[in-house]
Amino acid sequence: MVRKAKESTIDIEELPELIAPIFQQAQLSLANHRKNVVSLHKLHEQAAQITQTLGKGKGIQLTGEAAFSKAFISMVNRILPIKKGVSQADKSIKFVAAFVRYTSEKAAEEKQKDGETDEEDTTASRFVALLVKHLLRGFQAKDKNVRLRVLQCVAEMISSVGEMDEDLYLALRSALLERIRDKEVPVRVQAVIALAKLQGDNPEEMEEEEQSVDVRRAALLNIAASKTTLDAILSRTRDQDTTIRKILYSHVLAGLPHPKLLTISQREEVVKNGLKDRESTVRAAAGRLVGTWVDLFEGGLVEDTSRIESSLPVVTALAFRIQHCYNTLLELSKELEAQDREDSMEVDGDSQADREERRSSMEFIVAQLLKLAVNLDYSDEIGRRKMFGLVREMTGQESLPEGLVARCLDVLRKLSPNERDLIRLVVEVIQELRDLARQDEPEPEPAVNGDESQFGDDRTEAGRPPVPAPREITPETQARIEAIDLRCLALCVGMLERVNSTLQDNSALHGLLPELIIPSVRSKDPLLRERGLTSLGLCCLIDKKIALSSFTLFVQQAQVATEEIKKRCMETVFDLLMVYESEFFKAENRIEVLLLQILDQDSPEVQAIACEGVAKLMLSGIAADDRLLRSLVILYLTPETEENQALRQCLSYFFPVYCYSSPLNQRRMQHIFLETYWHLKEYRESLDEDQEMVPPSQITLLFVDWTDPQKAVEMKDQVPDTAVQAELASDIIKALLIGKYPVQLEPNIRADLAISKEDKKVLCQMLGRLYIPADLDYDKALQLKILTSALMMHRPLKDTVSKNAFTKFDNSLSKTLAEQLAGFKEEDYVELDEICKRFDWAEDVLADDSSEGEDYGESHEPTPHKARRVPRARDPRVQAARATRKRKAQEELNQEVDKMLESDESEEEEKDEDAEVESVLSVTGASDEE
Repeated sequence: MVRKAKESTIDIEELPELIAPIFQQAQLSLANHRKNVVSLHKLHEQAAQITQTLGKGKGIQLTGEAAFSKAFISMVNRILPIKKGVSQADKSIKFVAAFVRYTSEKAAEEKQKDGETDEEDTTASRFVALLVKHLLRGFQAKDKNVRLRVLQCVAEMISSVGEMDEDLYLALRSALLERIRDKEVPVRVQAVIALAKLQGDNPEEMEEEEQSVDVRRAALLNIAASKTTLDAILSRTRDQDTTIRKILYSHVLAGLPHPKLLTISQREEVVKNGLKDRESTVRAAAGRLVGTWVDLFEGGLVEDTSRIESSLPVVTALAFRIQHCYNTLLELSKELEAQDREDSMEVDGDSQADREERRSSMEFIVAQLLKLAVNLDYSDEIGRRKMFGLVREMTGQESLPEGLVARCLDVLRKLSPNERDLIRLVVEVIQELRDLARQDEPEPEPAVNGDESQFGDDRTEAGRPPVPAPREITPETQARIEAIDLRCLALCVGMLERVNSTLQDNSALHGLLPELIIPSVRSKDPLLRERGLTSLGLCCLIDKKIALSSFTLFVQQAQVATEEIKKRCMETVFDLLMVYESEFFKAENRIEVLLLQILDQDSPEVQAIACEGVAKLMLSGIAADDRLLRSLVILYLTPETEENQALRQCLSYFFPVYCYSSPLNQRRMQHIFLETYWHLKEYRESLDEDQEMVPPSQITLLFVDWTDPQKAVEMKDQVPDTAVQAELASDIIKALLIGKYPVQLEPNIRADLAISKEDKKVLCQMLGRLYIPADLDYDKALQLKILTSALMMHRPLKDTVSKNAFTKFDNSLSKTLAEQLAGFKEEDYVELDEICKRFDWAEDVLADDSSEGEDYGESHEPTPHKARRVPRARDPRVQAARATRKRKAQEELNQEVDKMLESDESEEEEKDEDAEVESVLSVTGASDEE
């Protein structure tokens, strides 16, 4: 049946004039949005009543809806080109989203009242679909403002669009996934928000690592917490940005319905990372979160500890509580072992996952009770004996979970009179466990062979016992022996971490090296070898002789072993360098070369450990090599380490602390700037098209911040150095005068050291950001002014941006140093001879006018001063300077050749890994016998 056109109170031609005033009011204030939304909805309903019947029974044409949609989209199009930050555009987009939400809600109410299905089209659904399709066209726009605004519209209205056609949903999802890789950060932020609202609890594609802080913050606040997203959300506890870590604790985790949504290990990680964060605001947010979790738990540790009988002394009551919980833990462990043997998914109605959860919870409770026992008052002798006997017995049990070993050792350390008694006690426990393992070893068979000793038979040597025949050990027995050795090594590591006395003062430790530690280092089992090396490293920290003989072993293992062993050996190497700095840093330049090699690692975790170790050495003043500092800066800024968050976070903390703690450190940063900038430039030019790197302007801003003398911490007996950035400015201007970076290359390496046009622009802009103190020394002020004048006269900059930036710097310099430059006249110093008399760098700066290059103004007419200048080749001072430089270069080349020959000889003398380990361990054993 053909519908007739309904009468309406409005004219289609008047719709644009009626809609425009509504948008005009909406962009002024958010308060009138509700009223204007209702008005616009009435217009939409009236327009929807205007239809046109098509001839020959072809149906009805919705002319009113089409006219309204066209006028509405025309208003939206006017918002799209507006750049970010304009409040009127933001309010208009919120108004569009409010209208979509209102009209969708009204349509849903009418459907529910009329009993219609969701599959039937309505005026609202057709309008929303048309609007979304129109906005999708702007996702590929070349204008970044258009992309930002269409994504902002979609992000605002996506939650209220209601049911969406499947094809439209897939198209929208695909377009959003493409936009989260947009080169503009604000566009990616809006794409992440829209995608999080669109996909709900399943945003797998959004878990990729993002470099922008704003994008990570938007994703964290909009992604719903679920099993698929919790790992990505909890990884933000180690985020570089303080605000993100604070938001995670104060909003995201605090909004969870119950902390049991997280596993015990996840809760432990959250609490540990939050309460140990370096920022006080994050620690405070984590503390509030933990307090909220404790209030939510009914029972648990707080209720259990409150039930301790008041009739018993505190220590005794806690000992009984620990004993009860530990026995429960052992029972649960035995049930799990029985369940594994029966290979059944259910035993007595409980699933394996439930039992494992209960066992983990009980282990956590025992660990916290032992932690509480460390802080008790043990003046009660009866309670002290009860606690000591209980923990001593627990430590000697093979079934003690490894996670409780450290807690038990903390209690024993508290209860032991001194370190000697603690060491004796732990050595006794280790010996008992090893004796327990030897009980399972088969007895050796007596020697029965042709050389068996008989009465009157002189075929055997006098007093020589017969060699027993070896017996094979079953795989089960060997596995148990290795498990007990691992437990003994864990006890040994825990004990050595808690003692400070030397090896010579504790004779009980002498037997551990040849019987347990050295055999473990020789073992082929990776875990045994790792713990053996860890124990050996801890022994080195309390014995200098073992440390000096074993250092080579740890360096070698840090280069060739498995990743886990590399990490332990790398930590040990830096511990030894920190403790015995005077011994290892005697050989000048040797350790620095070793550290440079250590920084070059394939594994991100090992590289992060090496980077942290070098940072500690430099921060403590033990290492002070400019090459190390330059390597750390390059590692921090290269894209190869962008996914190594541990390394990036370490260095983001290290550089400000290192530079602000000492003016000498800022000087080192000033010295390496130009060479580091050149290395980063070379690295950037070698990148692929899809790789991104920190822009040069951002690099200069970092160095300006690090070398700012105003940010240096004032310390007693430390003279401030306010001229560091003034000399940095001199270094930059000298490089601009020479036209090359002052980089010392290896003899066989060739590279382009010329300063490009873009680099000149960045360096000139950097000059204006440097701090030049008004009380600068007269000679330094004069040198800086002469350099600026020489650059403008001898090497004028042709690029407009560079020239304007340098002119601005020169004017600021003249104003700041007006007192020092009161009698300065440029015409007195433009002659090269006059500059050479005062400054030794002028011979290099103005060595050859023929190498000026295009950018240095070859087309400029020579000045009268240049015409009177003495030829360079005839100046005896220049000839002497050149001869001196050639002699120094030859000496440096000879030194490099000697080093290469020494390294070749050392490579020929290298042995394989096992032979090296044996040789080092033999020295260690000999020193122990002494």
